Amino acid sequence: MGACTPSNNMHLERFQIERLFPEPTGGSLRDVDPLFADERWTAYGLFREAGRAVDAALLADVTSDLDDDVGSVLIQLVRSPDERLRMIDLARAMSLHPSHVTRLIDRCETLGVVARVRCESDRRVWWAMLTDEGRRQITAVAPSMLEALDRHYFSHLSARERVVVEKVMRRMRDAAQAAARVQQPA
Repeated sequence: MGACTPSNNMHLERFQIERLFPEPTGGSLRDVDPLFADERWTAYGLFREAGRAVDAALLADVTSDLDDDVGSVLIQLVRSPDERLRMIDLARAMSLHPSHVTRLIDRCETLGVVARVRCESDRRVWWAMLTDEGRRQITAVAPSMLEALDRHYFSHLSARERVVVEKVMRRMRDAAQAAARVQQPA
């Protein structure tokens, strides 16, 4: 046959994806309004459902005094240089509005797991910094979190699929963050 046309390329990519991630049998979109039978709804819905399902399974498996939001802050900070992030960078990393992060850091400070530190070179900037107690708590729960991640996420993917998923998620995150920065007023 001749060169692939764009529609043939799309079919080939979809075929390859379906081989990696087969659709469960059962439902059909034949009777749905064509506007909502679009496969983009399915892909987006599966993306959201998978994320929520994995999050719920992790929360159910990991016994900790840390709630999900506080644990997410501690993971972000422990993996950052000097175990700290500017508040605005923490908001971006967590895809949260800065005012939500302010309230979340207030809660973390009350728990003694994060300290808010003013930047010495720019007094307008505040850092969220992991405390010794925060490091102790996240270090204590990290092994069970990794076991749960393996059980509910990584064990369902081959090494190749993990690389593909990470690349795709990084690209989607970066594009969404870039779009959000463009939409923010100067």
